[in-house]
Amino acid sequence: MKYPRIIVSALSGGSGKTITSLGIISSLKAKGYLVSPFKKGPDYIDAGWLALAAGQPCYNLDTFLLSPSKIIQLFKTHTQSDSIAVIEANRGIYDSIDYEGSTSTAELAK
Repeated sequence: MKYPRIIVSALSGGSGKTITSLGIISSLKAKGYLVSPFKKGPDYIDAGWLALAAGQPCYNLDTFLLSPSKIIQLFKTHTQSDSIAVIEANRGIYDSIDYEGSTSTAELAK
């Protein structure tokens, strides 16, 4: 099954990712798409805004607390075959807890 998705990221925090994500979600909904919203990391404030815009729950993809296989499972469970997923990053695209970038948005995008 295919899972169409968009990841909204930037070079750093405070770059307008939430506003951009909300605009994308609103535009897709206005065109009749079902949107499955996701937020990278343990954020609940932005997730609330994304859920409100999409009209359905937003789920967190936390690369620090969850294994890659669990994140894939969570993503597939909450993305419907007839929807498009919008994933809002946190911090910068390459920000991570280690030099390898294991918890970065760039790694999540793979």
